[in-house]
Amino acid sequence: MNKKAIIFTIDALVAFSIFIAVIVAVYSLLTPDPQVSVQDSTIYMNSENFLRASDKAENLSQAFEQLQLNNIPQAEAIVQEMLGELPYPAEMRLNVYDGGNLVNSLTVNEHDFETSIVVRKFLVLTLTENLGILPAPWMNINIQSSQAPASVPLSVIVMANQEEGLPQQGTVVTNIYSSGGQLEGWPIILWNYPTPEFLFTTQGESKTFEYNVILPPDAVIGEYNISASVSGPTYNQFAYKSFNVIRYGIAELEVGTS
Repeated sequence: MNKKAIIFTIDALVAFSIFIAVIVAVYSLLTPDPQVSVQDSTIYMNSENFLRASDKAENLSQAFEQLQLNNIPQAEAIVQEMLGELPYPAEMRLNVYDGGNLVNSLTVNEHDFETSIVVRKFLVLTLTENLGILPAPWMNINIQSSQAPASVPLSVIVMANQEEGLPQQGTVVTNIYSSGGQLEGWPIILWNYPTPEFLFTTQGESKTFEYNVILPPDAVIGEYNISASVSGPTYNQFAYKSFNVIRYGIAELEVGTS
């Protein structure tokens, strides 16, 4: 029993030594000085937790949204307020992937630190505004979130109205709205049928209309609604479903250590 305890203790010490060595090596890469102090380690961990919390609270996404809307002072104010929560002098850089290239979109509180650490976090920039889903009895909408610019698949399934006689006919119309209810003029292209009209001659029939939604390059991140309406002699249905426009980026937080 004692022998096993000693072996376990030695293994634990070896594992802990390796862990400390790896941590020191990582931190040494992040600072000009290879000597890593306990203070540097604490600053790094606190800064990493700060970035994670800011991303989870969608602060970074809100800042980028303001950049896309050309509200640069508001974007800077959001980041400045975030940095004010840190007990250390810090600079933040918001970089976004644009056309396959990483582009610096915003630098706030620029410093010329003598010694510093840099904490980076990969970002999926999006805003959740809880737009929800409105179903309809004889219709189903399927769409996925995507990065702009992109062609996003959209399916609208229309089913025969079980409460009405035959034949049944109607027309499908689709639109996209922002979270504030503004109609977006993004192209929605029907590709599997020549027209959005349908005709059902038997009960249980359904027809799936496949579209491509074209997200423009300047599509602002956030949540949107895709709506579909079906009108006809036996139809007056309306439904919508939410989806997100996202962007990818990297947040860099540089914190002074001297």
